[in-house]
Amino acid sequence: MNPRKNSNKTNAVFFILGELIGIASPSKDGLMSKNGFLARGRADINTDANMLITTGIYAVYCYGQDYASKHYPIELGHIIVFVDNVGGSKSQLAISSTGQMYARMSWGEYNWSEWRAFKI
Repeated sequence: MNPRKNSNKTNAVFFILGELIGIASPSKDGLMSKNGFLARGRADINTDANMLITTGIYAVYCYGQDYASKHYPIELGHIIVFVDNVGGSKSQLAISSTGQMYARMSWGEYNWSEWRAFKI
C-alpha cells in the first residue's frame, strides 16, 4: 500500500477514531492530551503523599503546615507520579516552588524509599 496515496483516508480514519475514543481525563481513559500529564488536582495536608499513586501531576499546597508528617518533602510545588502498571513500581518526583527537586520510589504496596534531593 502506498502511504502517500492513502494518506487522506488514513488521516480521516485516525480523526474519526480519535473523536470516538476521546481525550483521557482524570475520570476516564482515552487518548493522551496534547497538553501532557493529567492534572490530578491539589494535594494538601489532608492528603498523604504515600497515597498519590495514580500517574499524573499534583499541585502541592502545604504552606505553613507540618508537611513532613504527611510524607511530603516540600511545602509548595508539584509532585509528578509515574506508575509502570507492570510490576507495581511507582516513582514520585517533587519540585518545590524554589526549584529544589526530590525523588523516591516504591516497589510494592506503600513501601516508599526515602526522598532524595537532586544535586545539580
